[in-house]
Amino acid sequence: MTTPQWTILVNTVNLPAPTTTLWVKVCDFMRGPRRLKIEATGTWNYDPASSCAPDGSPSEGFEDGNLHKQALRGCLLAKVGGSAGDTPGDGKIQAAGSSCAFEVPDGTSGAVFLTMNDSPKRFHLHSGSISFTIYDAAI
Repeated sequence: MTTPQWTILVNTVNLPAPTTTLWVKVCDFMRGPRRLKIEATGTWNYDPASSCAPDGSPSEGFEDGNLHKQALRGCLLAKVGGSAGDTPGDGKIQAAGSSCAFEVPDGTSGAVFLTMNDSPKRFHLHSGSISFTIYDAAI
């Protein structure tokens, strides 16, 4: 197996927990096919009394009202394309957590967005921030 030749797409940046928008644009444009790798550290709060790392909170479990139903509340999520105000469904959202590598298929393009997994009705409770870096590699 060939190891991807990773290059930095987005150098280490602080990402405040989103409170007034679903998604935060972190890269203006990319086009598949590409590989993306996201690494994140730190803690943020999904409510005033509860914090978690980018992998999310196991004590909160999985909720149908969250943006990604198969990711823990508080987990860092990523998507390519769309806008800051849409949710394209679980199949187009990647649960990134603290470390994730995935392929962006041919025919997919647009901005890269990140957010915290939660119910949109709870975003006003968020605070804190995490740091992340995004790498890309050709397929």
